[in-house]
Amino acid sequence: MSNRGDAEPAGLRSLVAQVDRDGRPISTEGQPASSASSSSGRAAAAGGKGSTSPSSDQRKKGGGFLNGVLGCFRNQQQAPQQGSNRPLLVGAKEEPKPMLGPQFPRDQGKKTLVLDLDETLVHSSFRPVPNAAFVIPVEIEGTIHDIYVCKRPGVDEFLVSVAKWYECVIFTASLSKYADPLLDLLDPHKTQSWRLFREHCTYWNGNYVKDLSKLGRKLEHIIIVDNSPLAYGLQPDNAIPIKSWFDDQTDRELYDLIPILEALSMVDDVPAVLRQTLGAYDEEDQAMVDPRTAPGQPQLRAQQPSSQQKSGRSPQKSGR
Repeated sequence: MSNRGDAEPAGLRSLVAQVDRDGRPISTEGQPASSASSSSGRAAAAGGKGSTSPSSDQRKKGGGFLNGVLGCFRNQQQAPQQGSNRPLLVGAKEEPKPMLGPQFPRDQGKKTLVLDLDETLVHSSFRPVPNAAFVIPVEIEGTIHDIYVCKRPGVDEFLVSVAKWYECVIFTASLSKYADPLLDLLDPHKTQSWRLFREHCTYWNGNYVKDLSKLGRKLEHIIIVDNSPLAYGLQPDNAIPIKSWFDDQTDRELYDLIPILEALSMVDDVPAVLRQTLGAYDEEDQAMVDPRTAPGQPQLRAQQPSSQQKSGRSPQKSGR
């Protein structure tokens, strides 16, 4: 019979991939030997991080990120787009087996939305916190320890809404022994089609990176929402940044993302639209700090971005 531990063991923090309030990754123990790549998986239930990407605050500047996306959508067919997602690393000569299997019937023809877990959808604590939505027991060295999980405002509505337009994938750098039971509780309606964990990440330059090219989906049809730019460093053009969430109950990030993701579900080339829309905000920021772009004008302060084991397991299918 395992005992329930009070003190935090050394290996507990290695279960969860987190950042601190300044956006710095909290180190985890161990690293994967290689990237897992398997298309088969077991059903979860019957029925069924550096880059220079802009912060989430930039979605709210000017005419609005949503208007920018819609404008790009209207103009997308008028001019050819340059290729995106130039590889930063030389891949293997042989194409690896995709991490995801074929799309399920309900997802046929949909684009793929990759969602991070910790500090994007939830925040977990290794000590008791008020108003925890879930308590996840995990066993470390024969002792059961509780992880207390709080839900980001709007997460329930968000998961249900985006599943109408996307094949949804939870991709976390946390270990499955923590994330899998958490997702069973967070997603009771099984809206998320696939689950990927730390063993599916690529260990690159000391960080766990989520290589979207290994999913087995067209890159122009993939979006990733993640609070850590390190996580999507290989495909920054596919990313929508989101502010790290810890405990702010007035947070509206997930609510704000719903109409944006609905609009993006209709575009032909997601990276091209995100590059064009968010790139315009990059140019706006540059104009604010570069006096050469505004002769005779005093230099303005730039808007600062918001703070922010490799086991070879197969990705898990959420129930159908």
